[in-house]
Amino acid sequence: MEVEPAQPKPDEAVTADAAPAAAVAAPAAMELEDNSNTASAPSGAPNKKRKSEGASKRLEIDPLGLPATSKRERKTVAVFEAEDFQAAAAAKAESRTHLDGRGTKLEDIPSTCESIKAAKMKGQELKMAHQLVFGGASKEKLRKQQLLEFSGYLPTKSTDNEEEQKAIDDKLELKYGDKARKLTNPGLKNLCDFFDIDRSATDGEKVDKDFLVDRLLDFLAEPSEDLTKTWIKDNKKKAAAAAAKKKKAKAEAGKKKAAKEESSDEEDEDDMLEDVDGQKVPTDKALRRWVKAYVRCFNLDKATTKHAMETASDKFGVDLKPKKQRIKELLTEAMA
Repeated sequence: MEVEPAQPKPDEAVTADAAPAAAVAAPAAMELEDNSNTASAPSGAPNKKRKSEGASKRLEIDPLGLPATSKRERKTVAVFEAEDFQAAAAAKAESRTHLDGRGTKLEDIPSTCESIKAAKMKGQELKMAHQLVFGGASKEKLRKQQLLEFSGYLPTKSTDNEEEQKAIDDKLELKYGDKARKLTNPGLKNLCDFFDIDRSATDGEKVDKDFLVDRLLDFLAEPSEDLTKTWIKDNKKKAAAAAAKKKKAKAEAGKKKAAKEESSDEEDEDDMLEDVDGQKVPTDKALRRWVKAYVRCFNLDKATTKHAMETASDKFGVDLKPKKQRIKELLTEAMA
């Protein structure tokens, strides 16, 4: 009995037919590739070896296979730290502290010197005062000494030309005025107290910002002890004591003089009279003494020459019409 061969399925038949074709096509494709590489390659150098040498060459130049380029030389840039700027600013501020001003050094003004020395090294008033006077940054340990050596922001006269000197002074006054006006009123008061500047108002002055700025800059322009509160207070006490002493001495002198005049009045009236044309009249010395007593006893705003003549006549018991002109002269002299 014959057995029929199994019929392949449609898909299997296609695959079986395609396999020999693929096997034939693969060598052909490889041959074509080899031929193309052979055609582009130089004679006597296998293509595979050239490829490996080229790849290794590129790797030697740049690991990423990028084309080699020449390196540009970078410029060096100086890097500054914050400390450098602070040191430069401090050096600049220190150079400004050695200027000679027209006033007295603050270390030679007792009350101001004492206030600066008593200030705290890191205190706000000390820092504010130093910044207003010198400006810029500063080292904490140098602030007190620099302030003590300060003698005014108006420099000693550098020229004989008054107009040029005035222009220099005006420029500095404007500069410091602008700086001072940026401060608040409490800040200005604190600075005045720090330098012991007198800021008491007189003659109904208004204590406003302009007043405080003027008092502060008057002192800082040309420091002087007579602008300090302590000096003014001490001298007021001295002046009051001197005035009281003078008043007391004057009163005692007046008492002695009055006692002397009273003792003179007790002299014999005959010695105070002289004979004129057969009539007894007071001497000039007696009239002068009487006029002084009259001025002390009567209100001169209401007294008249007539009243004075009548009073004198009653005093000496004689008619003093011949002495009227002399009495008027003595009254005018006594009231002068």
